[in-house]
Formats: sequence, structure tokens, C-alpha cells
Amino acid sequence: VIALMLAPWIAANWGWQAIFYAFGGLGLVWFVAWRHEVTDTPGEHPRIAAEELSHIRASTVPPAPGEPIPWRLLLSSKANWAIIINSFCHAWGFYVLLAWLPTYFHQVLNIRLADLGPYTMLPYATMAVTTILGGGFADHLLRKGFSVTFVRKLMQSLGMFGPAFFLILLSGDVRSPLHALVLLCCTLGVTALAYAGYAVNQLDIGPRYAGVLLGISNTASQIPGIIGVALTGFIVG
Repeated sequence: VIALMLAPWIAANWGWQAIFYAFGGLGLVWFVAWRHEVTDTPGEHPRIAAEELSHIRASTVPPAPGEPIPWRLLLSSKANWAIIINSFCHAWGFYVLLAWLPTYFHQVLNIRLADLGPYTMLPYATMAVTTILGGGFADHLLRKGFSVTFVRKLMQSLGMFGPAFFLILLSGDVRSPLHALVLLCCTLGVTALAYAGYAVNQLDIGPRYAGVLLGISNTASQIPGIIGVALTGFIVG
């Protein structure tokens, strides 16, 4: 959200190259902070509370050092492949919008580069809020007695079909930049509900190897960032 707000202003005042210097520099600062603060396991962290450490250890038992990972079992799981496919599809829409949203407002709706900040920031601010609300809603349904399978499928369906509906509206008669902004806020706001679907499902189907499963699905979700953005440029070009 902050980056989308600052990037147009930086580009308008110091050129587009300055965006890369600014965020690259922040990345170096983050690296130093990460090396200082992050440990390999919760038990190694110097400031973790005993109650929190006990809760983490009681929730799941991680694989022992040197224990082989059952790759064949993980890669043959239908539930895991459902997560992988949903990760891929969800990321396609996310990365395409992330890359092309400023261009859409600038070239199609004629918003000045220096004024793009709120238009590109607000949809993702909405997404941040609905991510939290969606997680709370999913947990509420679980406490009410609905099955984990039902809740995950419901949240995933809302997070996929909802954005499709609003994007179809966006492709029609958009009367003003504000009209487009509202539709995009709805698109990304509803998209975030899927995080209470596929994005936490690894902990449901394989908590012992949740980190490995997340690594697999997250790898698949980065592919749209490579091909989806380029393919969109080819289609609109």
C-alpha cells in the first residue's frame, strides 16, 4: 500500500529509476534487520514468551532434523494439488492487477502520474482490511460448527467468483475514474477472502509439512507474475 502510494510521486519528481534505488535500499535495510532478529526456530529466539513457545510446540510437531520428506505422498495428494491450482489462479489476477493498475488509470482514465497514488493504493488498502475480516469470518463459521472443508470451499469460491463479477463490470461502461476505483476496490476486497481458503489449507491437510506445502504452492503462484503480466501486455498491445 505504501509503495503504491509513493511510487508515482517518486517517479514524477526524480524519475522512474529512483523507485528502484529507493525500494532496493529499503531491501538492504530489511536484510540487516532480518539477520539480526530472525532465528531458525521459535525456541532460539531470545525474546519469545514461554507461553507462546509452548503453544507453538503443542500445535504441531515439525519433522525431526534429517527426517526425509515424503515427496511422493505430498505430490500425489489431490488436496495439495487443489491448493497449488488455486494459488496459481489467484496469483494470476493479483499480479496482473498489481502490474497494470497504474497503466490503466494513467492511459485509459487519463489520471496524471503524480496523482496516481490514491487510485493504486486504495484497492490494496481495501484488500488488507478484508483479509483480516475474511479470516475472522471463516473462524466464526468454524466455531459455529461448519466443517473445515465447507468453510475453505466457501471462502475460496467467494474469493474467485466475486472478483470475476466485478472485473466483468469493469470491462463495460466505466463512467469515471471514481467508478473504476470503486469496482477495483470491490475486486481486490473480495479477492482477499480466498486467503481464508487455499492460503491456510496447508495447515488443515498436512500441518507437519505445512512449510513444505506452502513452498510448493507459493512457487506455483509466482509463475503468473512472470507469464501473466507479459501475456496481458501482449493481449492489450
